[in-house]
Amino acid sequence: MAVFKSLSRIATVFFTLALASCAVDLGVFEGKSDNYKTYYDSFGEVKGLYDGGKVNYDVKKSLFNDKTMKEFTWDKDEDAVKDLPYLYVVIPFKESMKIQSVAFYVRSQVTVTLEMSLFYFDGASVAPQKIKYLTSPATETIYDSENNPIGEKEIEYDDPPISESMIHGNLELFQGDYVSVGFGPFQQKGYEDDYLHAGKDGLVYIRIENNSGFNVGRLPSASFTFINLLIRAVE
Repeated sequence: MAVFKSLSRIATVFFTLALASCAVDLGVFEGKSDNYKTYYDSFGEVKGLYDGGKVNYDVKKSLFNDKTMKEFTWDKDEDAVKDLPYLYVVIPFKESMKIQSVAFYVRSQVTVTLEMSLFYFDGASVAPQKIKYLTSPATETIYDSENNPIGEKEIEYDDPPISESMIHGNLELFQGDYVSVGFGPFQQKGYEDDYLHAGKDGLVYIRIENNSGFNVGRLPSASFTFINLLIRAVE
C-alpha cells in the first residue's frame, strides 16, 4: 500500500505549479490555445456515489477552473463539491486517451486514513450495478410461488475485489486540510507501459474502501470533499 507515497509527490508537483502561476501540466491538453475547452469536453460529469444517493459534478464548474486552482473554493455555492461519505468517485471519458496520472485534492473535517482503490471499465454495462453500501443488507428474503417467505439467501454484490484494482493504497487526511492524492503508474490488464488506456465511454471508478459495506467494522467511514481534478494525458 506504499503506492500513494510516490503518487502524492506527483500531485504535489502539479499543485505547486498551479499555486505559483495557475498553470498546470496536463500533457496533450496543454498544447491547445482553447482555455482548456478540449480538456472539459473530454470528460462527462464526475459522479460521487454515496450511501443514499449520488451527486453529479461538472468538471469546469466544480473540479478545475481558475477559482478552484487559485483559491481552493468555488464561484457559486451550487458548484461546490459536497462533503459526503462517497463510496465511488466516477470519472467518465468522452474521448480516448492514454493517461499518465490522475490527481486531485481531498479534505475531511476529521483526521482519518482513507483506503482507496482505482478500477477502469470499458463502459457502463460492465461497471458495478449492484453496489454494497454501508447500510446494504447481507441477505434477502426468499419467497415461494405463493409469495410466502421461506428463508434467506446471501446477496451477491458486484463491486470488484481489491485484487482487480489498478492501484490500491492509503491516504492520510488531517482535519480541515487539503491533501493531494495522485494515481499512477497504472497496472492495466493487457498493457505493460504503466499508462491507463481509456477509451471513449470508459469509466474510472475510485473506490473509498472506508465507505464500502464490505469493510464495516474494519475501517471507519469517512466523509470528505475534493477539488482540482488534474488528468495528465500523453496521447
